Amino acid sequence: MNGVSTGRLLLRIAQAWTDDSVLPRVRDAGARALMAAAAIMLAAVLVLAALGCALTALWLYLLPLVGPAGAPLIVSGVLLSLGLVTLLLPRLGARQSPPPPVAAPGPTPDILIAEASRLVRDNKVPVLLSALLVGLCEGARKK
Repeated sequence: MNGVSTGRLLLRIAQAWTDDSVLPRVRDAGARALMAAAAIMLAAVLVLAALGCALTALWLYLLPLVGPAGAPLIVSGVLLSLGLVTLLLPRLGARQSPPPPVAAPGPTPDILIAEASRLVRDNKVPVLLSALLVGLCEGARKK
């Protein structure tokens, strides 16, 4: 990076950090997430209601065929099998995956400090001008 682009980058970071338009975007994202959660919960309630209606229809259909004792037994068997399948689904999906690879250790603080010192030494004027410009912008903003 040359000195001009470093200064511009620092100025853009400072502007983005102090920009008042960030908060509404975060608020909008939160509202969208809340609406998605509400839609998922409504869909879950509707699916459960549909399942209840289907089981009631099955019960009413079976009542004349197998009698008043057989219909609830068959419906409870259907519910039991649905519950068992629901309990087994996470076990089937949770196959043992290999452990994640161990990441190589990052640079030590001494290396980072040495590199930062070298960058400041090589680009002293652009860094100082960028710091001055950010300070002026912040000072003018707070007045």
